[in-house]
Amino acid sequence: MIFSILALWFCLVLTSCGTTGEAKSCVLDLNSRIECSPDQPKNASLCVSRGCCWKEFTGPAPSCFYPWNYPGYVAVKENSSVGSYSATLRRQKASYWPEDIAELVVSVRQECPYRLHVRITDASLPRFEVPFVVKNHSESISPDADFEWGVSSSPFALKMRRKRTGSVLVNTGIGPFLFANQFIQLSSQLPPSSIYGLGEVRDHLVRATNWTRYFLFARDHQPVENMNLYGVHPFFLVLEPDGSCFGMFLLNANAQEFLFQPGPTVTWRSIGGMIDLYVFTGPTPAMVVQQLQELVGFPAIPPYWSLGFHVCKYGYHNLSDVQTVVAEMQATGIPYDTQWIDLDYARDKLIFTVDPVRFAGLTAFAQRLHAEDMRLVVIIDPALGVIEDGSYEPYALAKQLGLLILNSTGDVLVGRVWPNRTAWLDFTNPLSPPYWQSMIAQFRALVPVDGLWIDMNEPSNFANGSLDGCPLSSVDVPPYAPGTARLFDFTLCMSAKQHLGAHYDLHSLYGYTEAMATYQALASVLATRPFVLSRSTFSGQGPFGAHWTGDNAATYHDLAVSIPEVLTFSLFGIPFVGPDICGYYSDRLDEPLCQRWQQVGAFYPFSRNHDCFACPRHDPAVFSRAMQESTRKAYLIRYSLLPYLSTLFHRANQTGETVARPLFVEFPDDPETHAVEAQFLWGGCLLISPALQENATTVVGYFPRRPWYDWYSGRVTVSGEWLTMDVPLDTIPLHLAGGCVVPSQLASVTTALSRKNPFTLLIALDADMQANGELFWDDGESLGVYAAKNYSLIHFTFQQDRFWSIPRNVDFNSPMPLTNVTVMGFSRSPPTRILLNDTLPLSFDFVRRIGVLYISVSGIDLKWPFTLAIL
Repeated sequence: MIFSILALWFCLVLTSCGTTGEAKSCVLDLNSRIECSPDQPKNASLCVSRGCCWKEFTGPAPSCFYPWNYPGYVAVKENSSVGSYSATLRRQKASYWPEDIAELVVSVRQECPYRLHVRITDASLPRFEVPFVVKNHSESISPDADFEWGVSSSPFALKMRRKRTGSVLVNTGIGPFLFANQFIQLSSQLPPSSIYGLGEVRDHLVRATNWTRYFLFARDHQPVENMNLYGVHPFFLVLEPDGSCFGMFLLNANAQEFLFQPGPTVTWRSIGGMIDLYVFTGPTPAMVVQQLQELVGFPAIPPYWSLGFHVCKYGYHNLSDVQTVVAEMQATGIPYDTQWIDLDYARDKLIFTVDPVRFAGLTAFAQRLHAEDMRLVVIIDPALGVIEDGSYEPYALAKQLGLLILNSTGDVLVGRVWPNRTAWLDFTNPLSPPYWQSMIAQFRALVPVDGLWIDMNEPSNFANGSLDGCPLSSVDVPPYAPGTARLFDFTLCMSAKQHLGAHYDLHSLYGYTEAMATYQALASVLATRPFVLSRSTFSGQGPFGAHWTGDNAATYHDLAVSIPEVLTFSLFGIPFVGPDICGYYSDRLDEPLCQRWQQVGAFYPFSRNHDCFACPRHDPAVFSRAMQESTRKAYLIRYSLLPYLSTLFHRANQTGETVARPLFVEFPDDPETHAVEAQFLWGGCLLISPALQENATTVVGYFPRRPWYDWYSGRVTVSGEWLTMDVPLDTIPLHLAGGCVVPSQLASVTTALSRKNPFTLLIALDADMQANGELFWDDGESLGVYAAKNYSLIHFTFQQDRFWSIPRNVDFNSPMPLTNVTVMGFSRSPPTRILLNDTLPLSFDFVRRIGVLYISVSGIDLKWPFTLAIL
């Protein structure tokens, strides 16, 4: 839709109405410069030859930049109607990039009141489009929207603004639009804001805008700043000072970069594919995240057991080592559900095998774990050992069926990973998922594992490209490679062939396709909810399992950055995430560090202690009794809150709500929350404020405007203020938010045992003496519970002096006994009576000095409605 009201604006900012002259066209302030030579940033003669401006600058701003009238595309054959626009775009003059595309087609559609979809691609030849990811594609056009947008025809540019505030959300007229075969560039002005998202990178929660580049291309690299890491998520949120928010999702899987400069302005570059842009208008951060997931899929509900504590180490020499860990961990009394085994278990590191000597008895060990209500997870890598004599069935069958990735000459591409010579399964081949399922089924018949850990799936390759190297093709050595000298370093040749195309286009989707195949295979083999943990991820992978943040280090810095890493993935719609607790790389045991890390680790959505092959064991069992007790204290709290945590995952699955939640998502209109990254929430009700610095005895935390109740005492704390809190070495500060009803259970040493205990309700009142909450409860493992309605969903409401528990769905057979209700913030006069269903008096205790009311309600089943009247 072309809005005439926008025409004057375009005339003022775009070249068609500006002054002329080469000198004047280069008169731009530093923050308005759009970089012209990302490949050769300090080459003056090359810069000028490209028709760009050269004004040397020693700071972060570019010396080589585009003039404001750099030739772009002109729109012809325009068609517009209510909510849609299409046109052919013709390049005014060839750019300096090879294989410049002279004619493009563009479509802009208002797909719903809060989503604009822009597609630009070659008018003549097909280009790679990301498959799989968009699960709710829309061809509809919404006549109404909470935004308005318009285009300029010459040069082509798009502007979009919010109706309510007039804030400009998108303005691509800020810089030239380029589209060559291996170089696409699009810039947009953004409103004054804080920016979040983009990954996978290590950074602060708020992304920097001081000429900061974020490279996106899946790579096996230890997490460090300024480096593209394991996954690719080309999505970011823009939060304005008034709390309004929108998001931009550039659905592109090729190597790409985002450059943010003051203003702020973003410049996006990709070396392949097309422009497939979605803009979500929120207007709150929570709504933007939900709108993304509405498009790419809501996350899976994890099996309940996987919400417990997990222990792993690379370097268990034999099964006896693992048995020792289990026995020692059980002796600590720390809640603990799942033992993991890295590739140590496999014969010659070949997946789907078991070492017959070192891990003899693995089947019986798994069965023993099950008898003790525990679980076993093992690793499988995507690389198959190349053994040509037919003795290794996974490779022989995959080769026979033509399921392996090929090199540019059509032979199997051979690289090197753990089994030495290796080949990679092509998960885009439609025959690969059935093959993968059959391999998993055969392996599970040998070892009854409960979940699978898929690693090295960027894919990682110890040989750069292949053992035979890579050809010097335009895809292996492209004109521009964001963030790297060579794309094929530590991975496959970009010219490798897969069923859906070149690895050049599909590389960053490899982990996604493996996770999808593994999740679907486990669902079929187990007939229960799968558990899949993947290192490499792509946008929309939440429906296929969990993620851990890779090979971190045992440092306080890694501990601190783990929180923004976890919170950023929650914005991507992948809520089941956590780092390796205590650090993967550790050359010594650091008990105070690990003690603090286990405390915050008890509140990561995914909670696993794991370390490297040559590192000393650092699971809690190897430390002092004092450290074990503080860990036990933290995990008893986690296990008591698993009914609440599982309810959060239910809401994530059904509506796209975040689980581990940044404060700005819950309180977007409070600017103090916008940069908070040392605290986080579980849902909207539990505030976690961990100690993250060495030798810390206090922490400073922010408490947004509502009552907050200390977990340990029930006392109300400050509201709308920063607070310095004491942090004894055995304690992590926790606070319940006023207005919440939080379901819990008495904790035990496994999730299975905890589930058998009665429920309690924690009611934290807001300033109006009100609170709300809910409990989702099912058997914790079945598939299809929503379709079958085989679950219970209970809503809780407290108002003034009355409480209601109302089941909205009850179809789960096990009883749900409730024994206690605790009300915090009860500021009225001491009650004289409390009645169940207005008739039966209940026993209670009221601690007036802190306003906490303890009510005994033994004998109530939550599957039946009831009321409490406080008189």
